[in-house]
Amino acid sequence: MPGQCNNDVKLFIDENKIASPSMWQCPGKIGKNAMETNVPVTRVLDILPQKIDGYRVLEKLGKGGMGIVYKVEKGTGEIYALKILLDKDASEQVYFQRFTKEIQILQQFNHPNIVKIHAMGIWQGKPYFIMDYLEGLTLGKHLKNKQRLLAKEALNIFYPIACALVEVHKSGIVHRDIKPENIMICNKKPYLMDFGVAVEYSRQTRMTATGVAIGTLNYMPPEQVQGQRKKIGPWSDVYSLGATLYHTLTGIVPFFGHTEFETMLRLSQEEIPSIRKYNPRFSKDLEWLVLKATQKNHEDRYSSMQEFAQDIDSILKQKKIPRNRKILELGRLVPYFFLVFISILTLSIAVLYFSQEKKQPIQEQKTVEKNTSKIVSEIPKVPEEKYSEKKETPEDTAKNLKDLEGRLKSAIEKKESRETITPLTHQIANIYKNQGHIRKEMDVLENCPYPDREIMERKCHLDLQMNRNSNARYDLFLLKEIFALPENRFLPLWQRFQDNLKKEESANSKLSAPRQKIRKILRDLAFVNAAKWTLKMPLVQESWQNAYQLAKSNFDDFMPFNFMPFMVCVDALLSIKEKDLEKAKKIMEIRISGVSLYEGFAWMNSKNHLVFDFWPETTFVNAILHYYLEEDEKARYLLEKFQTDKEYYDYPTERRLYAMAEPYLKSLQNKNEPRIALSPEIANSLLRQLLYRLGDRIIKTSVDMVRTNSVDTAITICEDFLSLEYWEYMFHYKMGNYCSMKRNWVLAERNFLIAKQYMPDFTELVFLLGELYFYTNRLEKAEECLEYCIQNPPQWDKGALEKAKRYLWEIKRKKKK
Repeated sequence: MPGQCNNDVKLFIDENKIASPSMWQCPGKIGKNAMETNVPVTRVLDILPQKIDGYRVLEKLGKGGMGIVYKVEKGTGEIYALKILLDKDASEQVYFQRFTKEIQILQQFNHPNIVKIHAMGIWQGKPYFIMDYLEGLTLGKHLKNKQRLLAKEALNIFYPIACALVEVHKSGIVHRDIKPENIMICNKKPYLMDFGVAVEYSRQTRMTATGVAIGTLNYMPPEQVQGQRKKIGPWSDVYSLGATLYHTLTGIVPFFGHTEFETMLRLSQEEIPSIRKYNPRFSKDLEWLVLKATQKNHEDRYSSMQEFAQDIDSILKQKKIPRNRKILELGRLVPYFFLVFISILTLSIAVLYFSQEKKQPIQEQKTVEKNTSKIVSEIPKVPEEKYSEKKETPEDTAKNLKDLEGRLKSAIEKKESRETITPLTHQIANIYKNQGHIRKEMDVLENCPYPDREIMERKCHLDLQMNRNSNARYDLFLLKEIFALPENRFLPLWQRFQDNLKKEESANSKLSAPRQKIRKILRDLAFVNAAKWTLKMPLVQESWQNAYQLAKSNFDDFMPFNFMPFMVCVDALLSIKEKDLEKAKKIMEIRISGVSLYEGFAWMNSKNHLVFDFWPETTFVNAILHYYLEEDEKARYLLEKFQTDKEYYDYPTERRLYAMAEPYLKSLQNKNEPRIALSPEIANSLLRQLLYRLGDRIIKTSVDMVRTNSVDTAITICEDFLSLEYWEYMFHYKMGNYCSMKRNWVLAERNFLIAKQYMPDFTELVFLLGELYFYTNRLEKAEECLEYCIQNPPQWDKGALEKAKRYLWEIKRKKKK
């Protein structure tokens, strides 16, 4: 009945639907006849089904990470809740197994504070189960309405939940996802729900990759965030319940962050504040209880949920809780001393027994071996070729890769869970690794929103291999502080990083002071970008301040160089990110849109004149500022300059600014388009794109320098801007090209080969390398490179194809001679 808990329902099991264990296998493994049907599969995400087997669907109650829950009615008029696996997950073995695992776990319990399961089955290839219909609100919704609860009110909820978890732990199960949304309150009675990510800590079963953090980040203990499966146990649920209690008492989400990384960093570096900070009336016993449960080191927490529950009960009964349990713990150790004694005795007997067995006649052993051989020989042999693994062709790999990339892109756009995104990232990165495509492998690892320890360690190896030291520095920080990489794996990476730094410092010491400053600014900017512009982190804040102060210093008329317009744009965007629009306005007041006192990089305009005041980024940042100040006319005027001002903006390298400006302009031009909300993700994207824009303009600048016969300057610029750690393959490609112009074949080849490590299928690069081999009379290598160009025509340089044919003809002529 509405408004009541349906606890008095008769237990029934639909035996026809659970007749065989095979029905609980993943659909991909069920036999052909079992899955073939002429009935179209109803997509539970798209329309509300009228009936699921014998249950009439009344309404949709909610949707979780794996399943959707309906309110249903049985023919007898009884009301239940039905949970069914989502369509998108039904074909994925890991989700199918996890969902059925939840059913198996729930079947074990008969506790008044754990929701009961009454029936189960499979409907159109998707498993479902029937449970009590609880009409009430989750604790999460209570907190949204009331913000926080009084101490007694909160403890009256948490004591029964702690008692329920005691029973769960006795069965060898860890819940792993305790949070306000998974505690339902019905008629003042709390229920523990959603065992979808629960795990048997006593067994080594795996439904997720090692290192993948499962659960809800703000309430996770550090060992769970770090993906350390072997360290997860009942103490992990103690932490999560303690963190949920902290939120309930204070109204503050523990370790809140705008992004997952920010939350993870806060969780790893900060201690949870005292609850008395928010309400001094809380008792010291309650303060101690919350702090004890939420200790970072699991050994410092309550040793069991039983102890946690006992202390909650003591506070409710206004009794003092025992702070020192050493004497009690010593008492508990007595049975263990007895067990140790029994174990030693048993081991001694076992050693004696096996030593006697070894003395048995050798003939008996030979007889056993003879009988075993006879049994093995009688097993019919299966032809190997029948079950030989089919080798994947390049076409199959390309098709598989395209499919995986599409699924990953869709999953990221829909903000699906880490359980979906992280394994896809691993699969795609492995394909790129096998292809030797370092740049694409690095990109897919870097863009993963939910990296695990393996992803970060793998990315760190690649960054160190390619001398991306600023990125490697941040990787090492995360591996140490968040992912707790074991020392035997961390120390070799750290040592290699130190070696890289020594080589870098040695090379920089031979340069002029202005060039050293430029590289230092770029290294700091690269680190801030790797850290996703999280200036709340002291290391990141320090790097940004260092870069800003250096940019303000004198560069001794080098080129002449001035970073300040760029730094001002970045500084303004950082203020916009913090929603301090007035501060951003003051920062940008020193620049007139589109034109500045900038005298940094020469730029060849469409009339082949060198331009020294070219800085469209100021136009863009001013436009964004006016947009969020809701000064739409000014924002629209500035954004439209990117479409109309051909003198300054019509260049291939302006594509990035076009792409950044386009959505803002569309939302202003079309009233039906929604305005772009200012979020940390949007701001981070703008900051990252602005930094990459700096790399774009340097490439363009180097090309213009070559057109004015300043090839040495072009090489110098590219060498320095490798420290930006962006588009490295293009900088090496350009440097190789410029060194070829100077007939410096050694440096040219070195740069081409580094670029080829990043992009082995970049045809223009392969052509220039073939041309170099041709001029240095290495005809075999030249022929190999040029034939690749014939098979994979260049996209940018159309004349390269004809040149490649001509060089091949010359090579054949030389070979005949």
